[in-house]
Amino acid sequence: MNKKVVILLIICLSCIMTACGYRDLMDSYEQVLSGAAIGGRGNRQVQENKPESTVTSSSIMGASVSGTGIHSADNVTSDMQTAQYWIDRVNTPDKILLKADEIHNYNEKIIKQLLADKDAEFYNLDLYGENISGQQLRDMIGKISFSVKPYFIGNEKVSTEQWQHYLDNCNYEEIMDFNAIEYGIVCSRADMRALPTADAITDEQGNLNYDILQSTALAVNEPVLVLHRSKDNEWYYVIAEEYAGWVKQDTIGLFENRSEWQRTKEMEKFLVITGDRIQTKKILGNSLSGDFEFTMGTRLCLAENKEWENKEEITSAYDCYVVKVPVRGEDGKVKFSLLSVPLSQDVSIGYMEYTRANVIRQAFKMLGNPYGWGGMNGERDCSSLIRDVYLCFGFRLPRNSGDMAKIPSQMHVDLTGLSEKQKIEKLKSVSPGTILQIPGHVMIYLGCSDKNYFVISARGGKEQRVMVNDLHACTDNQKTWSEQLTTIIGLE
Repeated sequence: MNKKVVILLIICLSCIMTACGYRDLMDSYEQVLSGAAIGGRGNRQVQENKPESTVTSSSIMGASVSGTGIHSADNVTSDMQTAQYWIDRVNTPDKILLKADEIHNYNEKIIKQLLADKDAEFYNLDLYGENISGQQLRDMIGKISFSVKPYFIGNEKVSTEQWQHYLDNCNYEEIMDFNAIEYGIVCSRADMRALPTADAITDEQGNLNYDILQSTALAVNEPVLVLHRSKDNEWYYVIAEEYAGWVKQDTIGLFENRSEWQRTKEMEKFLVITGDRIQTKKILGNSLSGDFEFTMGTRLCLAENKEWENKEEITSAYDCYVVKVPVRGEDGKVKFSLLSVPLSQDVSIGYMEYTRANVIRQAFKMLGNPYGWGGMNGERDCSSLIRDVYLCFGFRLPRNSGDMAKIPSQMHVDLTGLSEKQKIEKLKSVSPGTILQIPGHVMIYLGCSDKNYFVISARGGKEQRVMVNDLHACTDNQKTWSEQLTTIIGLE
């Protein structure tokens, strides 16, 4: 072919690629292969000696490209922001660590140990009878105490009169010597509060990310015991499996009796929400209305064929699971309606297999999510993230990070009193997917890369995100994460 013709063809091809946007892709690919890609905050160089076959278009066009707006902590590369990067570093990542019956037996040990600890926030609903004594109920409701320092609602200081109003609404005068227990179930995500008010109260003026009254959030289908009502009749004081506190009445449906509640609680066939959260719509012709959202770890009872066969709802249930969801009626009683969940949704029939790969995958489904203290704004804090991940495998973990450190385990290692160097030595034998604790915070260990040790967790403070970070980094108190490590908690 004529040399001038070849040169002309090359120039034309280059122009076409540039016009179509392929020039940027070629430049990005060259940068990735040369290790010259620029990321956002921190060090984002591509890992050296990475096999060429693992370089994908998603990594090229993602965090490896300057100007994408993707940020990370120091020493965290774009590859490290994927679950597969860490799974590939695990020996036998798909090995089943505990089977379903072993997890059930392990839960029994957790329950026994935490119930014996008077300071642990943990409950066994089956141990309660038909009523509760007035003294026990007063002690439970009044266990929350606050100092005399100023508190705020937004920028306004909480007055003494407001505090008294909150306390009066606890309705202590209606507590009898013996109080009948009612049996309920969560019908819509419910914020659990230390006092019967939705007012967001903080100890820092204008702080919108923290609320001293926010205890946790209860997911749909969680069973509860209803012990008391507020004076304004808008709140229930309830016990859930991992916490006790006040929830809005309109989030709870009541059963006629304990036996109905018990049958519902002990579902045999169920769907587990394994995505961060899923949305689904009502079945055509059903009395439900609007969209429904369920969060990771939620269990939904699978309907039997006979419960929905030959009904008009079947026309919209093709290629879907059909589940029964609790709905609060106008009389406050619970009823169950059918809901279709498309097969395409991130769900599992029964619990997932407990493997290290699955633990890592579940945690990364929440990467980048906003932080939510006590479940504020529908989000998660550090301990609720871990709780939701492990719910997918059938574990019953306590809600608070301090109580998680008390879980019985053969892999339970107390690091207090050790030097930072000694703690790092301990980490060398820790498997990815293990829970690590520092004071007031828990995280999931991912592994070691280039002599750095990495975790994923829901971080408060200035970050306010679920993120991956290096344990050699410093927290707000200017100490490294590694020197603050207190406990290794391996669930196996």
